[in-house]
Amino acid sequence: MTTEFDPRLQTLFDQAEQSFDGECFLDDIMREVNRQRQRAMLGWSLVALIVLVAFAFVASPVLAAVNFVSQFLPTSLVEVETEWLQMLLSPVNSVAAAIAVGGLLVAKFFRWIFR
Repeated sequence: MTTEFDPRLQTLFDQAEQSFDGECFLDDIMREVNRQRQRAMLGWSLVALIVLVAFAFVASPVLAAVNFVSQFLPTSLVEVETEWLQMLLSPVNSVAAAIAVGGLLVAKFFRWIFR
């Protein structure tokens, strides 16, 4: 019984038996790793630069929106005449409290539906 070997498979085994110069192989691998690291650093640097430029263009409208929201949130929902009652109810008698309670109710509703 003769065993036939595939010549392509035999060439792969022959190539695997070759000895490699360890120092040269390591230098080639490290050179490729450093090249890929430099490309990644250049890419991330460009992304960071683009994001910073975008933030520079968007900073003024974002600050205006934050200023508007910070003035709007403490607005009272119900006007209370007496000062001590107004101070007592101030944590729950504001737009911010209504938004927070609404958010908690929505979260509870989603937990109830998707449990």
